[in-house]
Amino acid sequence: MTDANVGGATASSTFSYNGTDYLILSGSLTMTNAAHTPFSVSSIDLGNFYYAYPSTAMLTGTRADGTTVSQSFTSSITNQSSATDFTTRALTNFTNLTAFNIQQTSGVYYASVDNINVSAVPEPSTWGMLGLGLMLVAGALRRKKSA
Repeated sequence: MTDANVGGATASSTFSYNGTDYLILSGSLTMTNAAHTPFSVSSIDLGNFYYAYPSTAMLTGTRADGTTVSQSFTSSITNQSSATDFTTRALTNFTNLTAFNIQQTSGVYYASVDNINVSAVPEPSTWGMLGLGLMLVAGALRRKKSA
């Protein structure tokens, strides 16, 4: 796919090659939630498509309040024996995002991307319902003790 918008993901020079089930990145990929609600990204698997050459990927998240968070990872060719050897990278502070961008910033060849762990951020009403439920349980226990 080139400059396409598929399921909330906009890509430039990104494709799946020769039946692979992972993403091959030579440009950038931006993901958004189709429901326009915040989400979190906790980890991502990164590797090299041409594993003999390292590449660097910059991961950037845009939060709902407009601030950004970034982490950069350079692939290690010493621990990759094939193009499908991925390293799981834990992401910190990639919470309450409205957009998540993966950009290949250096390297002669492509970066490989797989297993992007995304979860929804609970809405404030969800937290309110949880709090109300806990107060009801606490009240019932307190009432039971006094009886």
